Amino acid sequence: MGSYYIRTSRTDLDEKQIKDLYSMLTRVEESFRSLKSELGLRPNFHQRQKRIETHIFITTL
Repeated sequence: MGSYYIRTSRTDLDEKQIKDLYSMLTRVEESFRSLKSELGLRPNFHQRQKRIETHIFITTL
């Protein structure tokens, strides 16, 4: 059985809270990948801040 380490600067959390946050982040990222796949979206690169914010907003809808 293997093990892994999570490095963080958060000193206000205990080990279980850090592990839970990491697990939640993993699930959220997987959900976004799945959603973008189903919608047929590909990575988009924007140069203007307003377009970046709009892209993030539409993606989360």
